[in-house]
Amino acid sequence: MYTQDLLINSILCLIPAYLLLKLKGKSLFLILWFAVIPSFILNNYHLLTSEHPVSSFSVFLDGWFVELLLLPLATLVLSKLKFNA
Repeated sequence: MYTQDLLINSILCLIPAYLLLKLKGKSLFLILWFAVIPSFILNNYHLLTSEHPVSSFSVFLDGWFVELLLLPLATLVLSKLKFNA
C-alpha cells in the first residue's frame, strides 16, 4: 500500500513541479518553500494542540516524508531533465 501511495503521489507531483518550473522565478527554493510549508503546517497543526505524546509522532513520519519531499524532488528531477522549456 505504501509503495502504491508513494508512486501515485510522485506522479501527481510532476504536474505542479512542471508549473513551478514554468514560473521561472529567481528563487526556486523560496517558491518551493511557500508551496510546501504552509500546507504542511495547516495539515498538521492539530498534532501540536492535541494530547498525543511526543513518542507517537513516529507514526506520522512516512506521511511527513511524502508531504515535505515529493514536490521538491519532482521539481529537481524535472529541472535536471530539462522539461522546463
